[in-house]
Amino acid sequence: MKHAIKFIYVAAFLLILVLPLLFLNTKANAVSEVDNRTLVEMPEWTNQNFSQNFESYLKDRVGFRNEMINAYAVLNDSVVGELTHPIYTYGKDGYIFFGMHQNVEYSDFMRAFADMVFKMQEYCESRGSNFYFMFEPEKISVLRDYLPEGVNYNDDWVDELFSYLSDLGVNCINNTQILSEKEKDEDVFNKQYDAGHWNDLGCFYATNQLFERMHEDYPSVTPMDKSEFTITEKKETQLPVSQFQIEEQVPNFLPNTNYTDVSFEYSEEVKVNDSYRHFHYYINDEENAEDLPKVLMFQGSYYNGNGRSKFVTSRTSEYIGVHNYQNVLDLDYYYNIFQPDAVVFEVAEYTFSNLYFDYQKMCDLEFNPSLTDETDENSTIAEAVDNSVQFEEELLVGISEGAAVDKISIDKQFSDAEYVYLIIDGKAYDLSRNENNKLEANLLHDVLNESDHLTVFLKGIDGKQYGIQTTAYVIKEFDGEPITSQNIAIQAEEAIMTTNLEGNTFSSVRWQLIDGVSGSYLETLSETQSVGEISSSYVHNRESGWYVLRLKGNSHIQDEYIDYPVYLVRGKEYNCSCEVEELSPNRITLRNVSISGFFPKKDQN
Repeated sequence: MKHAIKFIYVAAFLLILVLPLLFLNTKANAVSEVDNRTLVEMPEWTNQNFSQNFESYLKDRVGFRNEMINAYAVLNDSVVGELTHPIYTYGKDGYIFFGMHQNVEYSDFMRAFADMVFKMQEYCESRGSNFYFMFEPEKISVLRDYLPEGVNYNDDWVDELFSYLSDLGVNCINNTQILSEKEKDEDVFNKQYDAGHWNDLGCFYATNQLFERMHEDYPSVTPMDKSEFTITEKKETQLPVSQFQIEEQVPNFLPNTNYTDVSFEYSEEVKVNDSYRHFHYYINDEENAEDLPKVLMFQGSYYNGNGRSKFVTSRTSEYIGVHNYQNVLDLDYYYNIFQPDAVVFEVAEYTFSNLYFDYQKMCDLEFNPSLTDETDENSTIAEAVDNSVQFEEELLVGISEGAAVDKISIDKQFSDAEYVYLIIDGKAYDLSRNENNKLEANLLHDVLNESDHLTVFLKGIDGKQYGIQTTAYVIKEFDGEPITSQNIAIQAEEAIMTTNLEGNTFSSVRWQLIDGVSGSYLETLSETQSVGEISSSYVHNRESGWYVLRLKGNSHIQDEYIDYPVYLVRGKEYNCSCEVEELSPNRITLRNVSISGFFPKKDQN
C-alpha cells in the first residue's frame, strides 16, 4: 500500500512538472494578456546566446503561465497585502498603478520623435490636411500624491520635448494640465480599475481639448456636452487582463451618436503591424455629418481600450482609427488610401521607447515632398504638371484588385527619379519603392479603373520635374489558375501533360501566340524537340490588346496546352521560359514556368 501511495505521489509530481511543457504556447507573435506584451519568440539554433534566450522563451511560453501569475498575485494580496503582478502595483490609500519604472530623461530618442512628428505635419499640411499631435499623461503623473512610498516621479523631459516641438512649430495638444486640474474635484483616472489609463470622464475632457483646437480650423467641430451621452456607473470586479479581485464603480459614457461600423470591409486588406493590430472605420450617420472633417487618427490604448473611440465619432464625418505604435511610421501608406481632411497622432507618456516607435526608422523617415509650391498657397497640382517637362510614354499600370483596397504598380522603375507620383483627377498619390525596387501605391478600390487617364509625375535626381501624360493600360493581376486542356495536371511548380488517345504521340514543346479575341493562331515564339530549357524574348509589334501565351505539347492528332491570357503593349518586350524535364511520346513534364514583362489576367471582361 505504501508503494502504491509513493507511486501515485511521484506520478502526480511528474505530471505537474510535465503538463506546463505539454501545453507550451508556440503561437507566433503571441501577446500575453497578463503583462500586455509580445512573448519571446523561439531563438535560432545558431544564436550565440541560445541557452539564455531559450530559457526566456520557456518562461514566457510555459503552459498555464497566466493562471500561475494570477494565483500568486491573489495569494500575496490575501496573506501579506502586497500586489505582486507583472504590470500592477499598490500605491497609497489602496490606489493601483502600472508597475513603477525608472525616471525618463530627455534624449536623442525624444528629439528623433519630435523630428518625426514635424515631418508628419509637413507631409499632411502640404497635401491640404491639418495635423494635430495629442499627448496623454501617465496616471502616475497626475496622481503623484498616491504613488508608493519612496517613489519620486520626475517628468521634466516632457517639458523639454514640448519646448522642442514648439520650436519646430508642431500643432500640439498636451492634456496633462486639463487632467490635473479636473482630478482635483473629479476622478478622471480610476482608483484601481484600468490602472494605467484614464477613465471615460478623463477621455471626455481630453478629447474636448482636441475638438477646441480643431474648431479653429473646422468651425463645425465644437466641444462635446455631457448631455450628448447617457452617463452611468459600471461596477468592475477585477483588474483588466488579470483575475485580481477589486470592487469599484467607474464612469460609463454611452454615446447617442448614430454611426455605421465598416471596419470589417477594410481590416483584412489594410496592413497593420503584427503586434499592434487595432483598426476601425466609422461613418457618422447623423444629419449634417458631411459638414464635419474626415479624420485619420493614430491612437494608442487610451482610445483603443474600453471602446473610447466613441468620443471621437460625433465630431467626424468618417473616423479611421489605426493603432499608433510602429504603424504611424507608415503615415503615407494610410494617407494614400484614406485621403483624410485631418490627421491626429495621439500618444501616451509611457510609450516613448523603441518598443513602440522604432528609433532607426524614425531617423530614416522620409516622405514624398509636396507637388505644389509651398510658398504660394494658390499653387495647384495642375500648375506643377503644366510647368514640368512633359512627354508621352505608353506605360503599363497594374491593379491588384481588392474588395476595399487596390495595389497599383507600374512596369518601369524610373531609377533616375527621386520621387514618383500618380496624379488621378487632379489629386496626387505617392508611389513608393518596395523591396524589389518596384513602384507601388495602395488606393481605395476603384480610385483608378481600367482605361482611366492619368499622369505619372517625376521629380528627378537632376532637380527637374517631368510629367508623363498617358492613357496607360490598366490591367488586373492574374488572380486564378491558367486555362488548360483536358489532360493537364499542375502541382506546385510542375505541370504534366499526358495523352490517352490511341496513336497520338507528342513530338515537341512550343511557346505560341494566340489572338485573345478570335482564338486563332498567330505565331510560334520558340520550340524544342528535346529536354532542356525553352525560352523566348518577344517584342510585340502587333496592336496593343488581349492575347494568349500558349505553352503547348505538340502532337499530330490532339495537342495539350496551358494558356495564359495577357495584355500585350505594342513595342514592349516580353519573356517566357520553362524547363522541359521529360519529353516522351505519351508524357511531357514541365517545370519552372516563368512569364514576365506584363500583367496576366484571368478574364477579359
